[in-house]
Amino acid sequence: MGRRRRWVRWTVVSLVVGVFAAFPALAGSRQPNHEGARPPLLVEVEYGDSLWTIAREHGDPNRDVREIVYFIRKANSVSARSLQPGDRLAIPAECLPES
Repeated sequence: MGRRRRWVRWTVVSLVVGVFAAFPALAGSRQPNHEGARPPLLVEVEYGDSLWTIAREHGDPNRDVREIVYFIRKANSVSARSLQPGDRLAIPAECLPES
């Protein structure tokens, strides 16, 4: 009986590990088609710039600046204190004004 339990346990563990290992591949295949999507705007940080000034200058004026700052931080994995002149930031397309 002990061998059978061990075998069942290892089978279940193997199946669970296999499902989780395959999950990223499955999730990647369900990504939406972005063939006509606008690319993000790349901006170089200049002396005196902050996330707020960049969001106000380049973001959609009809959106809340706090929301644009949030999306810029999320897209670039940056904090306000980590910005340095010369850094390049991507402003997501959904934050840009309609052209």
